[in-house]
Amino acid sequence: FEDCITAAAIIESAVQLLRTCLSSMPPVEKNPASLARHEHFVWVSKWVDYSNKYGFGYQLSNRSIGVLFNNGTHMMLSPNHRTVHYNPTNSKHLVFSVTTIPEQLQGQMSVLRYFASYMEQHLMKGGDLPSIDDLGQPALLLLQWVKTDQALLMLFSNGTLQVNFYNDHTKVIISKPDRSCLVTYINRERNSYTYKLCSIQELGCSPELHHRL
Repeated sequence: FEDCITAAAIIESAVQLLRTCLSSMPPVEKNPASLARHEHFVWVSKWVDYSNKYGFGYQLSNRSIGVLFNNGTHMMLSPNHRTVHYNPTNSKHLVFSVTTIPEQLQGQMSVLRYFASYMEQHLMKGGDLPSIDDLGQPALLLLQWVKTDQALLMLFSNGTLQVNFYNDHTKVIISKPDRSCLVTYINRERNSYTYKLCSIQELGCSPELHHRL
């Protein structure tokens, strides 16, 4: 994906890559060999939709907690719960210590803590991908989320697109940590497998994964 923070550009790039892959891949019954997991691979392990009142909350695999509020602002609590990243817009980024949150942001901080507590107490992690500690990495920004009849779609500022399917709790995550586009599939048993998209295009994939792409 291009290095940008517009949801439309990420969607357009992902759709184009998948169309190219699916149009030329051979029909086979199994997936190519799975890759080792990328050391900075981050995905949404828990989420809660409270958009009827506050917004959409989620927990990343690195233990960061984020909320995309109904007014379009975004707030994230770092994995060590000491730093807050606040985005009043997609292009404006402010950082505070949890002890120095401005008065006007205290209400949103309370909502963020509520989401964090709820997800910790009530929600199960959605796969076997390991938690990673990446305090040195820039905070991810959830650009957009969409719920359809079949799945939840989440778009992030680093170009990652995650799709969670409701009926069987499987997940497809498309990411580009370097020059290679990766597809991670988390199956019904919450086991995860990562493939290069170019390998799927060349060697094909199982009907189970093909259906979700």
